[in-house]
Parts: sequence; C-alpha cells; structure tokens
Amino acid sequence: MQARRTITMAIPVLAVQTVDQKLAALDTRLAALENLLNLQKDGSATIKATKLVLDAITVEVRSIQSISVKAGSQLDMRSGSNATLKGGSTVDIEAAATASVKGSLLKLNDGGKPVARLGDTVSPSGVIVAGSQTIMA
Repeated sequence: MQARRTITMAIPVLAVQTVDQKLAALDTRLAALENLLNLQKDGSATIKATKLVLDAITVEVRSIQSISVKAGSQLDMRSGSNATLKGGSTVDIEAAATASVKGSLLKLNDGGKPVARLGDTVSPSGVIVAGSQTIMA
C-alpha cells in the first residue's frame, strides 16, 4: 500500500487582502446601485439620481399604454434637424400664460394661402388680397 501524500499550497496574504478589498468595493458599488435603482415585485422600476444622462446613438422609449414626462420647472426638447409631434387623435397644446409658436413659415393644415391679419385687404368674395406671407392656412 502506498502512503498518501498531502500537498499544501501557501496563498500569499497580499492576494487574500486584494480579493477581500475587491469584494468590499463590489459590495459598496452594489449598495450604491441598489439605492439608485429600485425594482418592485410588480415589475416596476424607479431610478433615483441627481442627474440622469442617456448617451447613445439612438434612444427609443416605448409604452403599450402611456408615457408621462413631468418637469418641476422647465422642459426643453431640441432637435438638430427635424422634429415631429404627432397624435393618432387629438393633440392639445396649452399654456397657463403666453403660448408662442415661432417659425420662418407657419402652416396650418398644410395650408398654402396667406392668413388675413386685422386690417389686411380681403376681396368681397373672401379672397385675401394682402395677408401674412409667413402664416398659411
């Protein structure tokens, strides 16, 4: 019968400390993520942050039912080129004070005829002779 051999390996204390330090750092980061992201059993999630930035080539937000965007004081949406706001039914735009619509040319219902302003000339048949050249209906 052969005698059993025992092999012992020495694990450097430094390596154990490094692993323990990494685990402690991961625990800290996980706790921070758990404070940032709150997942509920019903499938809902809440992200709490001082500032949230989505930095991607394309960002798409989808909802089967509804999307609500609420800002405490200011909402600013910008596009470097074209922008579209389209509703399958009614679209309401409302302001508690002044509502401003600006553009080099405003078209109402893809209009092509000038809109009369107060004091503009209108023919007896209702044709606008001298109207706004920047608002078309």
